[in-house]
Amino acid sequence: MHKQDVSVGMLPPTFEPDYIRNAVRPFLLSSQGDGERPMLPLIDLALSKENAAPPHFWGMLYEGWEPNPEEEGVSVFIQGYQDRGPDNERKKIYMSATTPDLYAAKYGDKVRGFLNQLFDEANAGKPLMQQYYANYFDLYWDLHLGIRGEAVPAEVRQIGTSFTAVLGHWYPTEEVVHENIMRVRELRPILREWIDKRV
Repeated sequence: MHKQDVSVGMLPPTFEPDYIRNAVRPFLLSSQGDGERPMLPLIDLALSKENAAPPHFWGMLYEGWEPNPEEEGVSVFIQGYQDRGPDNERKKIYMSATTPDLYAAKYGDKVRGFLNQLFDEANAGKPLMQQYYANYFDLYWDLHLGIRGEAVPAEVRQIGTSFTAVLGHWYPTEEVVHENIMRVRELRPILREWIDKRV
């Protein structure tokens, strides 16, 4: 398949060449296989998490449409085991924030408040996931930055909504996925600046 094959008459004319080259084409050229369930131990170099994300997601995470951990960082969830330090040290550091004592002191009340609001009598007979989704980003930013409600800018909420839309609709050949990936790319600098001021 040639680079231009994907764009000629197959996709909406609103799709930018960068989007076709960096989201649609890698997605169409990728595959996902099914295999036997891994035996323990699960942490092994053969099962590395290196760049373990669908190819059309990279544009939402990195300006250049592909992983650039040296300049833009990397999440432990997509970092290869070989780069996490001895005995999976980076993951242990991440998990150390969720020990029972820290959970009780830092997160427990926030999570209980979220669950109490979710299962409040006022929500009886309403779709549960609709209520969950309506309040999820308040919980997320409260857990990570201690911020909720009107203190979370509309652009920050929008980037979360757009990311969720990509997860839900999935296929980068769909206009809704294109719109939301491009919205995440547009808003990511605002999100980064907002977080940098608070960490």
